[in-house]
Amino acid sequence: MDFGKKTTVFLTFIERDFCLTKKQVLLGVLLLLIATFGLRFGYSLMLDRQPSDARIYIQTVVNIKNNDPDWFEKSSYYSPLMPWIAGKVCGLGIEPETSLVMLNLIYGMIWVLVMFFLCRAVFDSDKIGLLGMAFAAFNPYSARMASQILREPLYILFFTLSIWCAVRYVKRPGNWLYPAMLGLLPLLGFCCRFEGLEIALFFPLALLVILMRDKMRSIKKCFVGLVIYLIIFGTGLSVILFYSSYGNNAVDRAGAYCRDHLSWGAE
Repeated sequence: MDFGKKTTVFLTFIERDFCLTKKQVLLGVLLLLIATFGLRFGYSLMLDRQPSDARIYIQTVVNIKNNDPDWFEKSSYYSPLMPWIAGKVCGLGIEPETSLVMLNLIYGMIWVLVMFFLCRAVFDSDKIGLLGMAFAAFNPYSARMASQILREPLYILFFTLSIWCAVRYVKRPGNWLYPAMLGLLPLLGFCCRFEGLEIALFFPLALLVILMRDKMRSIKKCFVGLVIYLIIFGTGLSVILFYSSYGNNAVDRAGAYCRDHLSWGAE
């Protein structure tokens, strides 16, 4: 029996032999969220040092807290979204480093919850959703990453949300919320990492799946979704690229990446 068949048999066994009520599902989600927080909080207490980029983010948060008008220019080579959110939290009287760690713990918990909705959307099963959520909750790598001052937890949250929106859009192509979200999430991911524009590929992939499945029956719905997606994504990307130093640096870094990785073709 190959791996695919084994996986199908296992999922069928879970679905058939384990019946859960809504209260049990909610209890399972709550317990996994508590376990998620405990594991990530424990990691944050055990870590004796933060990554080298952490000092950049901490200083950016301090600049925002001190109402430095040039904070964006000073941090434009790095991700502005994560320290900007932390800077707003610091307005509540929380220290910069604490706010960054605390927010990453929250992002990690939300990501685990999104994994539940994603697995449930893919398999149409609360039980498989809980199973996927458990794998995400007890993943040691994601737990360690979410307990450090890194941009990845927020980025991965946007990335996973995009996959969920794409899956939901494939199942409900008439819902215009998902094209709007799939146009917005790449922009948020781009403000976390320069590579975040890869998230923009999820909408064309979802569109392709719908057209292959429904042929011409959903062409009108797909066209409206495409217009919504292009308006939000195109407008936002134009503003970021042409009216901010972060966008200029992103273009420069993309050019440097292409030169470094594609220069072998010219030799």
